[in-house]
Amino acid sequence: MDENLELQKNREFEIPLSDLIIILWRNRIVIISITLVFALVSIIYSLVVDEQFQVTCLLNPSEPSSEILLNPNATFSGFSFDKKVETPVVKLIHLNLDSRDFLLNFYEKYSSNKAIFGDRMLKIRDREDLTEEEKELHMKDKFIEIMKSEVIQFSINSINNIVQISVKSTDKYLAYDLLNEIILRLKIFIKEQNVNVLKDEIEFYTNILSEVSDIKIQNSINQLLADKIRKSFEISSSLYSVVESPFVPSQRIFPKRKIIVVALTAIGFFVSIVTVFSLPFVSNLKKKLKENA
Repeated sequence: MDENLELQKNREFEIPLSDLIIILWRNRIVIISITLVFALVSIIYSLVVDEQFQVTCLLNPSEPSSEILLNPNATFSGFSFDKKVETPVVKLIHLNLDSRDFLLNFYEKYSSNKAIFGDRMLKIRDREDLTEEEKELHMKDKFIEIMKSEVIQFSINSINNIVQISVKSTDKYLAYDLLNEIILRLKIFIKEQNVNVLKDEIEFYTNILSEVSDIKIQNSINQLLADKIRKSFEISSSLYSVVESPFVPSQRIFPKRKIIVVALTAIGFFVSIVTVFSLPFVSNLKKKLKENA
């Protein structure tokens, strides 16, 4: 008996397919209207939202060398690098791309560019609760934050040890110029670092030479120093080769207008169906509330 009652209740809740079609047809205007609204919103959004372009280059780092003067595992300018990479050279490139000192090379030229920063820098500049020095410090911090999180992207193909550096911007020509400048300045910056480290080592070995009287030891130290000088400039000049140079993109990476329109239109259609089948339930609920009142 219990099973028969349960089957009977289930049948009461079953809606024939013909009734579903009738319900959809009667409410076709509601369905079409909601779907069209979503389609229209998607079109407007995809046309109004800022376009994003990405410029990419591929670098082939030099082979690992024990003569790299800068320790890739060290903390650099307040940034500790602990991500997994394939070679010390790759780590060194990434370390510098994320370093405050390197990124500030682009501050004067690009910090006021709205294609990258919008009005975020101007908002800091217009703050009245900060001194000029504090404003400058806050602007530099914001510049570094945006460059790291939104503008510059770094990835590694571990199979063939290829480094990919990308720059995003609403201005494709700006992104192209910035990436080319990054590639150029990166080698110069690393070379300057190596030279600075080298100066300290030269001073160290010079002090030793002044205290050593043995000619053999002096010759050994001079040879070691000469090798380090040669290696320092070799590594700086052949740090990496450009496998694929940057080029001005012909297509944007965002927004994908077709995908946005199709996806939001489909969502609109789904919402309209749910709305149509929810209306009777809402009406019955209102009636019951009025009766109870």
